[in-house]
Amino acid sequence: MKKVKGWIDLQVNGYMGTGFSDVDLTKNGFVRACREILSSGTAAFLPTLITSSEETYEHNLPMMA
Repeated sequence: MKKVKGWIDLQVNGYMGTGFSDVDLTKNGFVRACREILSSGTAAFLPTLITSSEETYEHNLPMMA
């Protein structure tokens, strides 16, 4: 088993101005934020949404999955 060094973050609501609960979140913005998180010393993380509108859940969750 390969050992990976880094932090494990169980709740990440966004990164560097990209909010995972923003109704206008784009796939490119989400991917960019994920790459930046992983390049900053985090080995694994769970992207999360704060309490939001149904519209936000319908837009963001499929993209994040």
